[in-house]
Amino acid sequence: MVYAVCRTGDDAVDAAPSHAEASARLEAWWAGVMRAYSGTPDPEAAVEVGLHWVLSRYALPLQAFEELKRGLEHDLAWEKGVAAGQVGTLPDEDALMAYCYRVAGVVGLLPWRAPWRWARRCSSPTSCATSVRTCGGDVATCR
Repeated sequence: MVYAVCRTGDDAVDAAPSHAEASARLEAWWAGVMRAYSGTPDPEAAVEVGLHWVLSRYALPLQAFEELKRGLEHDLAWEKGVAAGQVGTLPDEDALMAYCYRVAGVVGLLPWRAPWRWARRCSSPTSCATSVRTCGGDVATCR
């Protein structure tokens, strides 16, 4: 269920037909995450109801979803730059590691029931491997 929530956020950005639509979908996804955390999921939104169910049983840190959102916002900014004819790069390895952590590391860490601070330290190699592995698809879609 946790992966489904993360996948829905990623699809909101990647599958939208335009930057404006991607931005609107991302905000709608985030509103759903917040409703689940506040205990008031939309009963018609299965992902929100499922996340609420998980949250009622496990202490998943909102911080992880906030990091994922930051990574997805980075994707939106990148896409907007590409549409404007700008090729963006990350300035250094630290920026790359932060991006990898946000878009891949937290996705792998959220299902863990390990202490959050300990699990976060273990995420970097997996995050980068996952990000590099999926990079080909992102390049094909101009991201």
